[in-house]
Amino acid sequence: MGIYVDRGLTLAQAKETIKIEIEVWYGGKVLDVFDSSVLGTPHRYYCDESSQLRMLNGRVSNIPMELMCGLIPSQPDTDPVYQWKQHTATECGKVHQAYLTFSADAAQQRVTYLNQAEAATSVLQIDAIYEAMFG
Repeated sequence: MGIYVDRGLTLAQAKETIKIEIEVWYGGKVLDVFDSSVLGTPHRYYCDESSQLRMLNGRVSNIPMELMCGLIPSQPDTDPVYQWKQHTATECGKVHQAYLTFSADAAQQRVTYLNQAEAATSVLQIDAIYEAMFG
């Protein structure tokens, strides 16, 4: 049926467990990679802490900066070929702003998932949240 139903968790146990899963999902989401076509061609960018600093440093120091990214392949299940790619300061700013938008969307989704977990009245509803996050 679902991961929490199959484990035989009570509603209270499932709610506590899903809250941890939501935080794991959120941390992975905002510190992994994100897709952006802000510079035209869709690319996937690294967005761990050091990558965010590179975006920001290029933006505020007005110097070119290399960012780790890869062209998004046409096949959905294929990973990009990542490489260091030179970006102008303006491009760094655009990529950084795209990341901030991506991150804000993920933060809002985190709040939505937490609210859904709090309002859940069955373990099946908690399973649905898990399924929405991880597929």
